[in-house]
Amino acid sequence: ITNPPTVCPNNTVDITAPAVTVGTTGITGPSALSCWIDAGATTTSLPNPSAITTAGTYYIKATGTGGCTDIKPVVVTFYSLPVSDAGNDITICTGTSGPIGTTNNPAYTYSWAPPTGLSSTSVSNPTATLTNPGPSLPLTTTYTVITTDQATTCSSTDMVVVTVNAVAT
Repeated sequence: ITNPPTVCPNNTVDITAPAVTVGTTGITGPSALSCWIDAGATTTSLPNPSAITTAGTYYIKATGTGGCTDIKPVVVTFYSLPVSDAGNDITICTGTSGPIGTTNNPAYTYSWAPPTGLSSTSVSNPTATLTNPGPSLPLTTTYTVITTDQATTCSSTDMVVVTVNAVAT
């Protein structure tokens, strides 16, 4: 048994994949492999060993052609998600600005959507300025920041709402 590679939390892990069971010999086919939560392989079988979403130690039981069995552990691990923080919702007046976003980690990359209305493109703390939002005020825009860990490529998102009100005349 070879432990599967660590993956991002929004993925699943298949502990019956050939890369995990590559060293298994003497069995009569894939149905001779069963997966369990406990080391004794007697109480709790895994209902879907090809789509595991929780980190932990699982067990694969191989049954050979003569009925003999062997149980081996397989460890499933997931990376941690990066912390994504778009900041608190803000209300500004047309022609003014307000900062959004509070995260800044050099190990992460940041992407903001939509870019419309952002006067600053600083990835960690952009400024929302809508100088001419149009005739429909108040105008509310939801901005989403996508935070990606450069080492693992795992991503998380967070949203902030910017409301623009008309300046009193």
